[in-house]
Amino acid sequence: MTTGGIGTASVEAEVAAVVDEWVNAERAGDADALDRIIAPGFPGIGPLGFRLDRDQWLDRYRSGDLTNDSFAFQDPDIRVYDNTTAIVIGVQDQDTWWRGYHNPARLRATLVLLRRESGWMIANIQLSNMAES
Repeated sequence: MTTGGIGTASVEAEVAAVVDEWVNAERAGDADALDRIIAPGFPGIGPLGFRLDRDQWLDRYRSGDLTNDSFAFQDPDIRVYDNTTAIVIGVQDQDTWWRGYHNPARLRATLVLLRRESGWMIANIQLSNMAES
């Protein structure tokens, strides 16, 4: 894990733990776990530019429309600012099914996390397709 910004190692470890919790919840399709770590007002932006609000993000799993055979987040670069905001950039590898259609992807993912009284929460996710190298 690469870290930067002005956060401390312990704060970056807290952020990394929430990112791990997010990855595990996405992999399992666990909307209840995601519900605990996704902040109110959350928008998720998909790799084709579509926008999902918090309820829509969670409902993909609750409806059974989205399932993951595999889901991983690699090479996270965590930057913490003023111990209240974190930006995490990494690579999301997924083997996904959307409404019965196979949709494997390797995506650049940017997560924005905010510290709340209850702990860190994901305030935004932005996904974009990776350029071929």
